[in-house]
Amino acid sequence: MNQRIQSYVIGIDIGGTKTECCVFELSNESTPDTFFVPHKRFSSIKKVCGMRIPTDEAAGYDTFLEGVSNLVVSLLNDSSIHSDSLLGIGIGMPGTICPKTLVMLNGNTKMFVGNAFGSDLISALPFSCDFGVYNDANCFAIAEAYSGAGHLHSKHTSTPELELSSVGVILGTGVGGGIVLGGKCLTGPHGSAGEIGHTSLVTGGVDCYCGRKGCAESYLSGTGIQRIFKERYGYSKESVNIFSGAIAGDVDCLNVITQYREDLARFFANLVNILDVDFIVCGGGVSNQDIIYEGLEEMVGSLSFVDKKSFKIYKHQISDSAGVMGAAMQVCNQ
Repeated sequence: MNQRIQSYVIGIDIGGTKTECCVFELSNESTPDTFFVPHKRFSSIKKVCGMRIPTDEAAGYDTFLEGVSNLVVSLLNDSSIHSDSLLGIGIGMPGTICPKTLVMLNGNTKMFVGNAFGSDLISALPFSCDFGVYNDANCFAIAEAYSGAGHLHSKHTSTPELELSSVGVILGTGVGGGIVLGGKCLTGPHGSAGEIGHTSLVTGGVDCYCGRKGCAESYLSGTGIQRIFKERYGYSKESVNIFSGAIAGDVDCLNVITQYREDLARFFANLVNILDVDFIVCGGGVSNQDIIYEGLEEMVGSLSFVDKKSFKIYKHQISDSAGVMGAAMQVCNQ
């Protein structure tokens, strides 16, 4: 029996509300629907098929695990791909991952904390293959560094993608980050590198679920914007409506978003001063609001210790599937 060539990889991106699973094909072709991947045998990656399911924490860990296992099998069957053709399964998780045990150490989706979801999934599947487990923001950051904002910045500066350094920042329900230095994702010996949402932004600020006060996540997330608006004006408003109100000229909304941009600029300036990156790329629901980018590069530049004329801030260049692609890319290179 001929051994199948391992030219497929699965990416799984687990978020607080939804989970996406996709099958990708690896090749050396360059077409409009392929993305660059730095692999020893392959240079491009292309989505074959995918599906999303709810991350239903109320149903429990075991039920969710069974659902993802069934989803993986279903996608392989539907695309007529044999498990022997899999190079591996990459899993992005919403929290800090221990590099040695691949257990999720912390995160706001509590059913995963303390569990080795990767090995549990492989045990639940009717086949075995290599796998990797990564922080979801790291997955977003690596996909954008290779094939999204990194590709765009490479064209602007004539610097190869793998020589660029960047931070991918998730501005959504929470705030997360991934640091890519010279094409490599920085995780740290304990897996917590890039947990930028839990750095201090406001001294003595509001309590964060992590146990600290004044965390960036409490001010720069969508939920943080809603909290600030309610505290200031006494009634609730969805973050998307606060943004639309600011665009329409509503004074209350505009005041909150103006303060948000100032806070975001200070936050980004801290990242730039510490890491000296070529660019920052933003993902997550809040990142889709164009108003946050107005004057942002100039504000960050004025707060940076060294003037960086080529430094850029980008909105995400890949679709909202960057996380699942990044999970697949990372397992290709482990």
